[in-house]
Amino acid sequence: MKELERERDALLHGLEVVERARDWYRQQIQAVQQRQKHVRQGFGDKDYVADPLQNRAFLLLARIQEVNCCLGDLIASSGK
Repeated sequence: MKELERERDALLHGLEVVERARDWYRQQIQAVQQRQKHVRQGFGDKDYVADPLQNRAFLLLARIQEVNCCLGDLIASSGK
């Protein structure tokens, strides 16, 4: 019975994290869309790779892809 309670608690915690992640993903999508809009309008730096924040962006992208892969693997391994 304790194992089931721990599993349930872990699932509930995971659901909370996923809900916060959904909000974060949406905010990030909006931010990217705003940057794209500024670049198209000529307000942004078209050479985005030269931006000092680009290294952070590459690391963030790698982590996002890793999380997406882990979530996909988790869902696939559950058989549902």
